[in-house]
Amino acid sequence: MSYFTTHPWTRINESWADSSVPWKPVEENYRDPLIQGQANQTRFQTDFYRHIAVDIVTETVYNYPYPQITEKTLRPISCKRMFIVVGAPGILELLHKKGFKTFADVIDETYDTELNPVRRWHMVCESIKNFVTKPMDEIRDIVHQHQETLEHNFQVLVNLEATECKFLNDTNT
Repeated sequence: MSYFTTHPWTRINESWADSSVPWKPVEENYRDPLIQGQANQTRFQTDFYRHIAVDIVTETVYNYPYPQITEKTLRPISCKRMFIVVGAPGILELLHKKGFKTFADVIDETYDTELNPVRRWHMVCESIKNFVTKPMDEIRDIVHQHQETLEHNFQVLVNLEATECKFLNDTNT
């Protein structure tokens, strides 16, 4: 058996969801309904996301003087999934400023304030380990409990372009 199928960090991606999960990721392009294709042919691979409880996002920059949000972080938000971000310090704080909510009640997010990249790496790994080693039923319950947050984040994302344009317009006047 391979490392990836036996390691506890990957087990939540095998079959964490069951029929009791009342929600599903977005299956169509909400910005342009004219784009054809099935869910697993979209750029965010929403069919794949049906099997994901938490996305470990590895951002473009890690040891950088300021946080940067890319499509990598927006991907789990668009698919209504929880996430842990391996990125520059302050990225979760930046997400909060944009109106997104994170999961500090169930994931230790103190790594976001750590400036030392080595310590931050160990803190992120510990956060991941603490989440994915929970019993599967507890992971299901956590996801159920965060449905409102996942929907909130999706709505913030849908309105992000208008919000950012308004912010830029307001700062230039």
